[in-house]
Amino acid sequence: MGVTATISYTIQGLPDEVITFNLTGTDIADMERQMRSKKEVLDNERKVDPQNSHIRFEPNSIRIT
Repeated sequence: MGVTATISYTIQGLPDEVITFNLTGTDIADMERQMRSKKEVLDNERKVDPQNSHIRFEPNSIRIT
């Protein structure tokens, strides 16, 4: 059994910069670890201060698979 969810990454001050993607993990805790790791990668790629970006689950997107 696993968990799949749609994730949104946004950069403060850039409302048009929204990236959505799907993640799959073994449970919610695993997904949260993956989200933190993905946020670091996206921040580094875009040279964004980590305090100016946000990553979150899209409402109602979490599915047990």
